[in-house]
Amino acid sequence: MACSYFLRKFRERSGDDLIAAYATSRQLVQCLIISKLIALRHSMDLWEQEKDNVDLNPFSSILQFSSFAQGVSNSGASKNILVDLLKQNYDFLPITTLREEAKSIIVKLVHETAPKSKVFIIAIDECDLFSTEETVILSSSGTPRDLLSIIVREIDELRTLLYSENILISDIYCGTKFVTESRDIIQSAVLKSITTQVHSYYGLDLLSFDQSWDMLSLVYNLPNNEKAELKKEIESIEEE
Repeated sequence: MACSYFLRKFRERSGDDLIAAYATSRQLVQCLIISKLIALRHSMDLWEQEKDNVDLNPFSSILQFSSFAQGVSNSGASKNILVDLLKQNYDFLPITTLREEAKSIIVKLVHETAPKSKVFIIAIDECDLFSTEETVILSSSGTPRDLLSIIVREIDELRTLLYSENILISDIYCGTKFVTESRDIIQSAVLKSITTQVHSYYGLDLLSFDQSWDMLSLVYNLPNNEKAELKKEIESIEEE
């Protein structure tokens, strides 16, 4: 819901001026990220209220609950938050202010949920909706870009800011029609001067079993004694 509204607002503003759309898209992207983060923060507050109620809360950890909440309820909540942010003209604030706000929320989320891991995962699904075919814009030099390249760059900016907090962002991009051309545009848009360790994955099919296991282990209590057996079973299915 939030992403659909985000796309609609982008298209309303872009019109025929593709360069102007590029200039204002960064703030819109950060507003979307912030709305998602606030909704996640809200799910954590719900956990605190219900964590001792076994009947209403079958989850064993705050990470499990927040993962579930993002899948079933946070979409509507994040849309409402995004609407409020835009009504308050957050998208006209300096981009550095919005980045610092997103950074602040992520730091609090990590410290309160997984202070030892220091990893924050951002997953972008249905990336084809943000591709050049759907959201074409032009940089100031006239180079073709899309919203996906802006999203990747803004996440990369957050990664750089969070490096000083010893927090690593691991970002995943996937989608039904997400192809290599989209990846090429993304890579050309990312700043070349960034020296922090980058953990980005384009398409879930490019994730290895061990990478997937490590990411899921941040949220769920996976049985390590069954890891090797499960890996063999998956490999045998892939061979078939």
